[in-house]
Amino acid sequence: MEQLTNNFNNAGSWLIETLLTLYSLILLLRLILQLVKADYRNPLVQLLVLMTDPVVKPLRKLLPPLARIDSASLLLFLLTTALLVSFWDPLASTPAMIAIRTITRSLQILLSFYTVMILAAVVISWLGQAWRHPVIPLIYQITEPLLAPLRRRLPNLGGFDFSPIVALIGLQFLRLLVGY
Repeated sequence: MEQLTNNFNNAGSWLIETLLTLYSLILLLRLILQLVKADYRNPLVQLLVLMTDPVVKPLRKLLPPLARIDSASLLLFLLTTALLVSFWDPLASTPAMIAIRTITRSLQILLSFYTVMILAAVVISWLGQAWRHPVIPLIYQITEPLLAPLRRRLPNLGGFDFSPIVALIGLQFLRLLVGY
């Protein structure tokens, strides 16, 4: 009986952690899509807004945006990350450690997210852009602010774009620097 209770607790803990992590990623994606001014008519953007509006809209009344940053989405992303850290990170035993681990985990999530998006953009470019899926333009809109400046600085190498490689090396370096 004790084993069954332990299994149930582990499964429940895993489920809550997974759902909080997914919601945290959805909030981050909403924030990034707002920053890159993604097409609001895209069905994926509308889905993200629909999923996050119940918590973002009331908070937005209290927190005005900071320049182009939606402070309500940012705060909610940080709060969900802090909740994850405080419950599932054994090193986060004091409020100061929770704050430090929340910031480092948030940076790790952001860097990992951009790594995945750049890899997805590379794979899509290899397969051709004839696919008609709403996520494809969003991937390019998310990665272009990072890749375009690199593309301008790199020499023209006969039509080969090495900006994703340089960006991935930089992102990996930052992930190692931030640690977690």
